Amino acid sequence: MDFLTRGDLMAGFVLHAGLGLCVALVVSFLYQSTSGQKLPLHGAEYGIYPRRVLQYIYHAQSMYDKGYAKFKDALYRMTTADGEKVVVPLKYLEELRGKPEDQINNAKAHERKLPHITRRLAEEVERTLRAELPQHRDWTSINVNDHVSRIIAIVSGNILVGPPLCYDEEYLHAAMHYSRDISAAIRALKVWPRILRPVAQYFLPQVGVIRKYRKKAKTMLQPLIEEIRTTISKGNEAPDTVLAWMVEKSQEFQVDDDELANTQLVLIMAGIHTTNMTITHMLYDLAAYPECIKDLRDEITSVLAEHGGVLSSGALFQMKLLDSFMLESQRHNPIQMSESLFLFPHSVPPWAVGAGAPVTLNDGTQIPAGVIIEAPHVAIVQDPSFYPDPEAGVQPFPDP
Repeated sequence: MDFLTRGDLMAGFVLHAGLGLCVALVVSFLYQSTSGQKLPLHGAEYGIYPRRVLQYIYHAQSMYDKGYAKFKDALYRMTTADGEKVVVPLKYLEELRGKPEDQINNAKAHERKLPHITRRLAEEVERTLRAELPQHRDWTSINVNDHVSRIIAIVSGNILVGPPLCYDEEYLHAAMHYSRDISAAIRALKVWPRILRPVAQYFLPQVGVIRKYRKKAKTMLQPLIEEIRTTISKGNEAPDTVLAWMVEKSQEFQVDDDELANTQLVLIMAGIHTTNMTITHMLYDLAAYPECIKDLRDEITSVLAEHGGVLSSGALFQMKLLDSFMLESQRHNPIQMSESLFLFPHSVPPWAVGAGAPVTLNDGTQIPAGVIIEAPHVAIVQDPSFYPDPEAGVQPFPDP
């Protein structure tokens, strides 16, 4: 080795690193390109896999619209920023939902309804609204999104971690901004082929920001976690919060404190972003269609009178007009372009395409094994065959 210069060694290192990168890219490309090959590939005209990914990143909705128009009642493949997916038409969704779990693993979490916390949430909403949106006699300009985000962070925090932490400014800052920052990190990672992302994460500042969030979450929650453990060990009743329930179950499921803190961030992200978008869009729709306000207000007043002024689960169920207005608002302002419904099980590493077994539908259509399938949500809710005038303004109707 003495006769090799530093330059020779560096050149050899660069050569091997370059070859390794090429191999990784080829493997990634082959993996992404082989799943479900018998189905037609929408967007094939854009060329090789990386070009199709870029096309999706910049023109995703246009691709879904064109794919829906071309393959409305048929399965097709489409290259997305998360890899290749199989897009499933509406006519198959009910059948797929009825498939057993050994064939299809539903990746969408089913939320349990917890009627016993409805009243607590209603009280917190009322308190927070009065504190965050004080009444004014004159018209006042506000940033709706910021106010709504803060209100949701406080109310959801009441259930996730409980008072007084849910009122803490440091906690609220993390709750309000984590979703935005992790979205930025995800976008930065998706630029890289999947096989390289475990390495790329260490060079992306957006991912570094998420690590800081996790470290801060652990610092904020550790004293509360220890306090809950002490309460439980003394035989006392733990607080009625998600964190307390997780601490109680942590030993059973072998979850450490780091994972408890990280899970809280995931719950914050799931609870705040979608709720914030839904409420913000509804407020703008009410401003755009003020003729809807009186009917909605009359229904709310009437139903609450029947329930003694308490916003219970039963009261919410009776507010049909409000429910239909929310559905219409969401139809016109969808939070996501598609919905990944099911993940077929993998019994081998994810790069081994063909894990599990194919699923055959009633009409003989076969879905390949080991693929993620999704429904073109926006294209469906804007389809004139389901909604005669899909571009018409938001209007509530009695029977949603």
